[in-house]
Amino acid sequence: MRILSIIVAVIIIGAVAYQVISFLVKEKRISGKFYEIQAELDKVTSEQEKLRAELKYLSNPDNLEKELRARFNLRSPDEKTLIIVPDGPVFNQSTSENNNP
Repeated sequence: MRILSIIVAVIIIGAVAYQVISFLVKEKRISGKFYEIQAELDKVTSEQEKLRAELKYLSNPDNLEKELRARFNLRSPDEKTLIIVPDGPVFNQSTSENNNP
């Protein structure tokens, strides 16, 4: 009878140990996923903050106009464009190629 009790106790301890190890493996896997998702959340939150700052910046009409001018070379209809040409000789590659024998 004593041997039977020991065998039952060993089986119960083995089953409990298996469940504990199974639980620990699952916990480790879930913990890894958690940290992976946390890192992704941090990245997305940072991107969201940048986009909100850009939205706030572009909500100001003066800043929006400045960005449109810079990115798309826009101007208002009454503006004139001035092109400044440097003084001195200008190297013309097609002319110098024609002068070479």
